[in-house]
Amino acid sequence: MTVISHPFAEAIAVATDGRVHLPPSASPDDLSDDMLHSQSATDVYPAQSRFVLTIEYDDTNYRGASLTTTAIMPCPSDGSAFLLPSLGAWDNRIESVRLYSNCNRAFHYENESYGGNYGDYRSDAPDMTSMRNQASSLKIC
Repeated sequence: MTVISHPFAEAIAVATDGRVHLPPSASPDDLSDDMLHSQSATDVYPAQSRFVLTIEYDDTNYRGASLTTTAIMPCPSDGSAFLLPSLGAWDNRIESVRLYSNCNRAFHYENESYGGNYGDYRSDAPDMTSMRNQASSLKIC
């Protein structure tokens, strides 16, 4: 899994290997689900394809700086998870999240390596309420 922290439009271009280009002034509202919608997990993916799994925001309602997680395949339907045991500079910053590429759960853990309390987000969350500014690790599936 790759984590990208750049200006929003640049992060989306990098995360999608150039498949999606937004103007430099783009905001999260300019990005549609159709732009990032993946193929089924049984399709063959080009070697250089990357899929956006989540976009994490440091403000509620999908605003502020963003952290984009990507992988070489969409979330599998068997429940396997993409793991991010530490958020580094994004520790305790995330306030909202959007899920893409067949991902239907994002676990945000209070401590590194998936410890402590956690929030189980099964769809886009404009406000992570009790886990707002609390996440230190992620599991995405």
